[in-house]
Amino acid sequence: MARLFTLLLLMNLVDTYVCQVLIINEVSQGVSGNKEYVEFLVADTAAFYDCGLTSPPCVDIRGWIFDDNSGYHGSGGVAPGAIRFSNDPLWSCMELGTIIVIYNDADPNPMMPPDDLTNSDGNCAIVAPVSNTSLFESNPTTPGAVACSYPSTGWIPGGNWSSTVLANSGDCARIVDLAGCEVFSVCWASNNMNTQIYFSGGSTSGSSATNTVYFFNGSDPTVQSNWTIGCADVAACGVEEQTPGAPNNPANAAYIAQFNNGCTALTPISANAAAFDACGCNGLAVATGSGSIPGYTYEWTDSLFVPIGQNTDTASGLCSGDYYVIVTSSIGCADTVMTTISNIPAPNAGSGNSLLVCDTDTSFNLQDSLIGPYDLDGVWVGTSTLSGDSLGTFDPRLNSTGTYLYIVGSGGICPDTALVSVDIATPPLFFTLTDSVCIGENASFSIEGTSSILWWNGATSDTLFVPVFSDTIVSASALVPGCGEFLFTDTAFAYQVDPVSLTISPAGELNICDGDSIAIVGNSNFPGTYPYSWNTGDTNDTITVSLVGEYYLIGDGLCFTTVYSDTLFLVTDPCIVEPTEIVIPNVFTPNQDGLNDSFRFTEYMNIISAKGTIWNRWGQLLYNWDGLDDSWNGRTSTGEMVKDGVYYYVFEFVDVHGEQIRRTGHITLSRLP
Repeated sequence: MARLFTLLLLMNLVDTYVCQVLIINEVSQGVSGNKEYVEFLVADTAAFYDCGLTSPPCVDIRGWIFDDNSGYHGSGGVAPGAIRFSNDPLWSCMELGTIIVIYNDADPNPMMPPDDLTNSDGNCAIVAPVSNTSLFESNPTTPGAVACSYPSTGWIPGGNWSSTVLANSGDCARIVDLAGCEVFSVCWASNNMNTQIYFSGGSTSGSSATNTVYFFNGSDPTVQSNWTIGCADVAACGVEEQTPGAPNNPANAAYIAQFNNGCTALTPISANAAAFDACGCNGLAVATGSGSIPGYTYEWTDSLFVPIGQNTDTASGLCSGDYYVIVTSSIGCADTVMTTISNIPAPNAGSGNSLLVCDTDTSFNLQDSLIGPYDLDGVWVGTSTLSGDSLGTFDPRLNSTGTYLYIVGSGGICPDTALVSVDIATPPLFFTLTDSVCIGENASFSIEGTSSILWWNGATSDTLFVPVFSDTIVSASALVPGCGEFLFTDTAFAYQVDPVSLTISPAGELNICDGDSIAIVGNSNFPGTYPYSWNTGDTNDTITVSLVGEYYLIGDGLCFTTVYSDTLFLVTDPCIVEPTEIVIPNVFTPNQDGLNDSFRFTEYMNIISAKGTIWNRWGQLLYNWDGLDDSWNGRTSTGEMVKDGVYYYVFEFVDVHGEQIRRTGHITLSRLP
């Protein structure tokens, strides 16, 4: 790091000054009587500082006048005469930042520190009684009620507080320069004319300064808001806020420190800078200042001392190269230091993109979608895991919609990224809502998944209602961004016969014996309950009839007025009841010799149905029998061969007359020849 020291010499001689200024820093009425004091501050904001000296410049305040109200601020509180700083050498060179307290030693304030009549003790404070004949002079002449009316003659050694006694009901503390003109004032109560700093009351009264201290607490003593009403009597207002000979509070201390570095010796200003390398033109440099008086300003330049437009302690966005920073203290002393930025080449991830793909597309590489030049050795992170390493292979059937970040230089000090957003579209779906309707009614079809739809008849809605008079071909095109155009075709049918169908069972012609009856079961193809009726007037699903005649169902059609079922023609005849006969064998030999290999009914007569079960002696179900032509091969329902032995059956038969017949017994199974 290279360093250049710049000594900013703003004054040539120690005793050459401009714009000498003395301000009031604190005014106290004290706890009682005339325990009053006024605190001044040597504060010349236009003074020149010699950057080679260890102390601030000094101000000659000989001949400056302190007084109370002369009538210029109101009629009240006018004390005869005035007080001024004598021609004593002490006052000829008062360093900036020095606090000067003048107090009434005839009635001293109990908060007053010991007298301090030298400026060589390093405490930056003077505490002097007003009666000191060496340091102060008085003049019995009362000035006029104007800003500039103080005499230049008639001054005698020693001050008398009676010349500037401060009235609680209304008065002012004033500073008058060598021309005899007021330059600073603090007024209160009834003295409300021509004021600079003014208070209508004090700490315990809205119209009096009793028990009150007024003090400066900010950055500009001429601004009213930087002044505070304080308490000078703990018993009266509960707090002690008098601070003669010391700063009033931290804000006041900071204001004073700008002149004398907090009453510490001034040291030469020193600038330092630290460089922080980064990528490309993203280097950073941080400067610090020390010495002189804080309140540093910064100006950054390039290697040719051309300003780069950055004026804080931190310069950012720096390319590789040499840079200078000029650090200047609050009093104009400056130092310059150089620092070097050595950045590394920045990785390049290119620019991101937004993609719209279809979930039927094949895999592709996200890296190919990056815009502009880019480094090939990056990594991808995102909503779902990609294959293909730096290629970022995206499969619409496996990967998810979302954002995917391409990172180049991951783990380094300056990674670069590009964001690719992927949205996956899906093909539209075609739905047939109603494709078979009565003649002239609307068939309905729907397409979901897109708003870009065109039906063959010019309609563009997602749901189409179209009247059908004959079978009609329905077609539509649907466009899905990212997936393309899809064509759909279907047919709308117009019923030429009513879709409601009624059936009965049995139907056709049926003969029954005289005196017998038969159950006729009605049904419809209509979902749910359909309100049909029989030609007999019955409305039940099933009717039982025994009389000769025609039987059929009647119902309301969906498209036509009335629909009819087929018809049962019932005829009765005198019948001879034939006996029922069932022959069940008691042994079978399932040994695969082709003889008696299965258990079956060997003979039956007038039987129309049979169901049954076969069990072993332990009550385990082995086989479910269903039908007259069923048989058992000696195996369980899962195909396992049972052992030779005796097994039990239960059969239930229905004969032609509708009677139920139950048979139980046993069957012997033997595989021996």
